[in-house]
Amino acid sequence: MDKRLLGILVILLVMITALPALAASATEVIIARGGNPYSVVLDEEHPYAQMDADGYPQIGGDENDYHWKLYGGVLTLRQCNTDNAHVSIQCESGDLTIDLVGDNKIGSVNVKAGALTFTGAG
Repeated sequence: MDKRLLGILVILLVMITALPALAASATEVIIARGGNPYSVVLDEEHPYAQMDADGYPQIGGDENDYHWKLYGGVLTLRQCNTDNAHVSIQCESGDLTIDLVGDNKIGSVNVKAGALTFTGAG
């Protein structure tokens, strides 16, 4: 009986120590063009953004119609090609993988705390 109780306590302690890591795994990405007035924040609630006719990011889109998609720490760029490449991507915390699909042109990427990985061939 004592070993069973000790085993349950160990499992509970492991679960409790894993909670902060799970909470920190949510990634938030800021996409900006020309400064804050033209910024959008992608997160779990708003995972899609599109580029308007002037090349500015706008929240919106769906699985079949987007330029930026954030899902599980992976930011997919699909045909994000602005004329002057003043679009920047910023991630405040956590690792970020950028998956390139199609022709993409971005001014800068800044990951403040974490690793940055590129995949794809765009």
